[in-house]
Amino acid sequence: MKKFILTIIALAIVTGAGLTACRTKSDEVVTIISKGSYVNYESVEDLIHGATDIIRVQVLDERVELINVLLPLEEYMREYIIRSTEEQYEIHTVNRLRILEVFEGSKQIGDIIEVAQLGGFWENTDLIDPDRLEFIVGDELVLFLVDHGVDNLPTVLVNQSQAAYRSSVTQETIGRRNANEKLVSVCPRNALSLTIDDLQQITERKLD
Repeated sequence: MKKFILTIIALAIVTGAGLTACRTKSDEVVTIISKGSYVNYESVEDLIHGATDIIRVQVLDERVELINVLLPLEEYMREYIIRSTEEQYEIHTVNRLRILEVFEGSKQIGDIIEVAQLGGFWENTDLIDPDRLEFIVGDELVLFLVDHGVDNLPTVLVNQSQAAYRSSVTQETIGRRNANEKLVSVCPRNALSLTIDDLQQITERKLD
């Protein structure tokens, strides 16, 4: 049975307390604090099932762009989504990533993919999502992603706290690592522990 996953890319709720403006004589910068809505998982198994792709990547670069978050999705989960012909553009930070390892999913080693997160500085607007993860160019990360398979809809993290871990582990070296070794989460607030053994089980399940 095909697994369908619905992820809210970005839902910006701006209140009076979340909108501030910093003015100088020469320019005007508007800062918006916007917190997205994400699902947090109770276990590693739930996290695995929440992802369409589990991959190890190298961060190549970063840019900021406007993304339409109300794309027509009449061909995707037709029974759950009301087709929208409107446009609503939100500021997103987009990272280009080179795939180094595929633990789960249909992507290929060497592919270049893009992952978008809500937030960034665009023209005179600084949209801040306090949960947005900072990726450093050159970092090697294990990511849990959702790819909806819809044109122009970007790949996203399953959530902003449990989806990214720093690791250089490969399928060739995974058997030589301590099974209980914990991967370091990019988000310091992440209470979920992902171990080498978890990655090995994902790899073995893919090979079955």
